[in-house]
Order: sequence, then C-alpha cells, then structure tokens
Amino acid sequence: MNKKLVGILDYGTGNILSLLNCLQLLGFNTKIIKKEIDLEGVSTLILPGVGSMNFAMQNIKKNNLDILIHKIFIRNKIRIIGICLGMQLFYEFSEEGNTPCLGLIKGKVKKFPNNFCHIGWNLVQTELLDDIENNYKNFYFNHSFYVPYKKNNSMGITSNIKKFSSIVVKDSFFGLQFHPEKSQLIGRKLLSELIV
Repeated sequence: MNKKLVGILDYGTGNILSLLNCLQLLGFNTKIIKKEIDLEGVSTLILPGVGSMNFAMQNIKKNNLDILIHKIFIRNKIRIIGICLGMQLFYEFSEEGNTPCLGLIKGKVKKFPNNFCHIGWNLVQTELLDDIENNYKNFYFNHSFYVPYKKNNSMGITSNIKKFSSIVVKDSFFGLQFHPEKSQLIGRKLLSELIV
C-alpha cells in the first residue's frame, strides 16, 4: 500500500466510487473529505467529476467547502486535482445554469454549440507523460461544457467542435477535463504521476 493519503472531496455529486476503485487499484490510501478536519495527513485532494455545476456549487457553499478550497489553494501545501466538473469549478463562471464558480482561475466555462456532448476517447496534446513516445495521448471524455484554450494555464489541448483546454495548471492545481479513472492504463499512470 502506498503511504500517500489521497482525499476525495465529497460535495454531493461526482463519481466518487469509480475514483475510489481506481486509487485503491493504484495502491493509495484514500479518505473522503467533508470538512477541514478531515484533511489531516492528506497530500493530494481530488475534486471528482460528473454532475451539474449549479447543484455542485450550491452544495459547496452550503457546506462552506468554498472557504476550505480557497484556503488550500492559497496555502499551496496540498495538491488539488480537479476532474471534469471538478476542473470547471475553479473558473469564475459557467454557462451551465449561469453559475458563478470558485473564481480561482480567470475565465468562463462555455457550452458546446448545438447541444453537442463530447463523449468517448479523444487525443490530448500534452508534454506530460514524456516517457510515452508521442505528445498525443488518448483519454476518455464525457462533457457538454468546456474551457476555451488559453496558452497561459493550459498544459493539454484537445479539439472536438472547439479547441479547448483539457489539462490546466495553476500553482498546485491540476485540472483534467477528461476522466483519468476511466482512461485505463494511461489514466492510471497520469494519476500516479500527479499525486504527491
């Protein structure tokens, strides 16, 4: 068993079970986080994906998790990995439900045109996982909203209808628009390398 303790933030939505199974398969100790005291010993905190932005933000604010996330982000002592919806939460605003988000990264989450939903495997152009031969890696996506590509924070780019940021980085935060826990070996490899 890996001695690193990974926390999964429970904000009433998100694919917690699938993520737990993946982390346990990788040998990490895991812990569900519902309040600040639960963070003791945690070196990496994951905000899981799946769910609606409006419902997620309501639960986050109701349980004061927005204050907790801001504290973690500012102190920069715990790595945060946001998956899909978890990544989008860090922006200022989402067109999904016209929802103000956490505002830790400048920008707006936008809706794909014509009610398009990006589901399935797609290429991510990234320099992460350098030991994999080319710079295009295949990951599993499931989303109807996206973050427009901006060079300053993006470490991964994907195209489907629109060009968008599929990996974003700011300080100790890593956002993944795809689902590494559903991306088989390459997804598990990326999670292993991002967890500190």
